[in-house]
Amino acid sequence: FTGAGVTVTDAGSNQANITIPGGGGGGGTAQNQQVALVVDQKATTIDGGTSTAGWQERTLNTEVYDENELVTITAGDDGFNLVAGEYLIEWSAPCFRGNRHQTALSTSTAAAGIVAVGNTAFNDGSGDEAQTFSSGSWRVDNNVAQTYHILHNIQTARADDGLGLASDSGQAEIYTQVKITNLAGVNV
Repeated sequence: FTGAGVTVTDAGSNQANITIPGGGGGGGTAQNQQVALVVDQKATTIDGGTSTAGWQERTLNTEVYDENELVTITAGDDGFNLVAGEYLIEWSAPCFRGNRHQTALSTSTAAAGIVAVGNTAFNDGSGDEAQTFSSGSWRVDNNVAQTYHILHNIQTARADDGLGLASDSGQAEIYTQVKITNLAGVNV
């Protein structure tokens, strides 16, 4: 792809070389950006699960892509482990009819380990069939491997679908999502 002075060339699976013309202090080349995506994926028609009032850990059970082996997830442990490095972590998680809610990035399964919070969100827990999302992003610089968790603080508990209502589209249901970008070598 070339357009408006920007050139994008394929550098392999899930990677791109992006060239932006220099001038005025901007521009440069970011090569082979390394990105991973981990999600909570369930079979079609399966809701996100029961929410509890207060903080709870969100499920992460599927690596969608991770060409460069930046992250590992372990069955039965909903956290994700990053090798040493500098990363941008972006996350999002739904809540169905839970009233006030907010997500967080944490180094443990408890609120005491929170390093960053996502946006505050609201949906009507009693009437409207609204599903809203809390999302956030945070830059981390780890000298050693580190495990992170996505926590969700929900005001009102809801059985079965409080952590997300299924779309019933015939496709996999995706709830919590975490995108990890390796910032090594990227000038911003």
